[in-house]
Amino acid sequence: MPQQNKAINHNAENIIIDKRVLKSGLQKAIRQCEPEQAMRITKSFLEVDAKDCLRRLPVITLEDVMLHPDMDRLIDLYRQSGRKSFVLSDEDKNFVLRYVWQLASTEWRDNFWKNNPDGSESPDLERLTEKQQALSNAVDYRASAGGLPEDPPMMRWQLRAWQNRWTHCGMDVSDLFQFFPDAPTIDWNDIGYAKTKDIPLNAYDFHVLGSTFNRLIAQKRYVKDAVSATYPDKSVQFVVMNLVWRYWVAVNKKKQITHGRVIDWFVDDGEKNAFPESERESMDMLWKIIKDDVQSLSEWVRDKKVVRDGTR
Repeated sequence: MPQQNKAINHNAENIIIDKRVLKSGLQKAIRQCEPEQAMRITKSFLEVDAKDCLRRLPVITLEDVMLHPDMDRLIDLYRQSGRKSFVLSDEDKNFVLRYVWQLASTEWRDNFWKNNPDGSESPDLERLTEKQQALSNAVDYRASAGGLPEDPPMMRWQLRAWQNRWTHCGMDVSDLFQFFPDAPTIDWNDIGYAKTKDIPLNAYDFHVLGSTFNRLIAQKRYVKDAVSATYPDKSVQFVVMNLVWRYWVAVNKKKQITHGRVIDWFVDDGEKNAFPESERESMDMLWKIIKDDVQSLSEWVRDKKVVRDGTR
């Protein structure tokens, strides 16, 4: 067992949490506006794999919140994390915790990228200020590092939205600060490591278990019957995947800055939405049928993915 995992085992009351759970849990805690839990998860994640944590945070920032004015500093830490000698300083650790606190604490997020018209135009890049250029270079660097198939285009689209706001709408980086509350003084040593109760239950999803999660729900006879009767032209697993995503995994309490409301997946998920507004009643009905099974399965995954007392 790596030394970093031993540190978590010792300091978190002998509870070791799987890295995939930490990654999923961090995103859910930020989406659900839980700053204290998000900081504890971040601390554990950084101890387990600092590079992976620093790699994931920029994606969460742009997917679930918005461009942060200190994102260039965060991505510079990610850039440095590729060195064998890389070690986060105390100041860097405190910075990352403050950054996460702000992401989780804000009640605002950018418009969902597929329904964000500000990203559709071509910005006047010659007009970018030094700070705007620094943020642009940072996001482009992280996008170039890849990730899930939609991560790079999403990051570039959300960046382009702000480049257009800066160069065509008279906004500046300073306008970003209005969406993020001032972080309190945060000291790494005052923040505990994540415990099981810090991980939102919906973090134990298909990001942790893989496609098996949706398949276990879809294979139930009454689920097959209900889905097939409602959508005979769609595969049961495809419909279940969309139900789990919309009603369980992708719940985000933050309001979109243009619309002033939380994301509505029946409205905001782009023109190629497989389940538009007209399908809301049918999908609501199906979710009621599988909701308890989804929650029970997440509880089962939690019990399998959290190792207590270092026994496994």
